[in-house]
Amino acid sequence: MPSSVISTDLSNTNSTEVTYDQYDPKGNLLQYTTRDGIPTTIIWGYNSTQPIAKIVGHPYSLISGLVAAIITASDEDALNPSNEGALIIALDNFRNLLQLKEFQITTYTYDPLIGVTSITPPSGIREIYKYDSANRLENIKDINGKLIKEFKYNYKH
Repeated sequence: MPSSVISTDLSNTNSTEVTYDQYDPKGNLLQYTTRDGIPTTIIWGYNSTQPIAKIVGHPYSLISGLVAAIITASDEDALNPSNEGALIIALDNFRNLLQLKEFQITTYTYDPLIGVTSITPPSGIREIYKYDSANRLENIKDINGKLIKEFKYNYKH
């Protein structure tokens, strides 16, 4: 697995931009640290196939004990997509943990065979991703149903 990203400037001085600190047994990145020393933790769900949370500023070693509920909820959503509501509640509860209040948290839900179904950035304003019958991204709406982006597909023969 890669351990870092190194850049070279015009005077041939190497600089480490990002260090990949920790991986899980499946090769998923669990933590990376940027040049300025800020760790970012990635929590994997859906049976360790998709990232479900990104926490900026908090090391993985201190958060691993807080993630069981969201991992379990995502695994249940993978088995039955009607469980997504329970996953969203678990992710919102995770975002609101007192221990995590001062960190930037982004959470994600998926339809594993299609793509992301929601992203909640640190602002807390969830974006909902909708797909058409061909599994192409159709639109992105906010939690109130307001259209953010719409996608049209035109094919020429």
